[in-house]
Amino acid sequence: MAFVFPSVLHIIWLLLVVENFILQMLCFFNDSQPLYYTGKRISTPLLLFGGLFIVIFTSREFPVIPGLILLAMGLGELGIEGSPVVEAADGEEPEPRGPAAGLTVILAGVLFLLVNIFIGGVLIRQHLGDLPLVVRSAAAAVAVLGLVLATLFKIARPGRESAPQILLYALGIAVLFTGALADLEGGPTPLGAAALLLTVSDTLVLIRMGLSLSKKTAAGFRMLLAFLVVILLLYYVYMALLINMAAPFFPGR
Repeated sequence: MAFVFPSVLHIIWLLLVVENFILQMLCFFNDSQPLYYTGKRISTPLLLFGGLFIVIFTSREFPVIPGLILLAMGLGELGIEGSPVVEAADGEEPEPRGPAAGLTVILAGVLFLLVNIFIGGVLIRQHLGDLPLVVRSAAAAVAVLGLVLATLFKIARPGRESAPQILLYALGIAVLFTGALADLEGGPTPLGAAALLLTVSDTLVLIRMGLSLSKKTAAGFRMLLAFLVVILLLYYVYMALLINMAAPFFPGR
């Protein structure tokens, strides 16, 4: 079979991925440069909204599941870059940034929480006919995340500002992870594979939040860089899987 190239829209989106990765790296190594920070804040939601445009344009309709996820996460990314928990990387509790910024961060966090619950809920609902499978998946998800949280709180002892957000974030991951595990039975569906990637990515974000690593130390710098690269790569593949659900990168294959 002849090789099928992605469409022009898909290629443009892949170029945006490369641009975003470069901006993320530039911002990490030069975090005092507002230009890089602004570019990162613009390009990350643009990836999600660009993916939404591709699936709508290609399928000539609004695909409910990938469409809602891409839309919600795009809106969430508009505000989450200002999150003091995410940005505070010097081992200190974040300082308040005013009521408007705080409300934006809260709304963004709620959107991401709802996305995790939505994806997990859809997958769980698809497997409710096998209730023992769902129960086993939920038990496994709670056990794994419980172990992660117990270890994180024992090692890092997150502050009173970060701890409630970490626990709430973990709740959404638990629902997402339950759905992903249930969907593994018989091989994951495209949504299940995306859910599994997002589970790993979000768990790494949760661990990074709790550790409050400092870029001022060599070890902290290396760990934060490793977290960033792995999380970004997982996030890009996750977005590509969502887009591919309604607008395949290689149609006809």
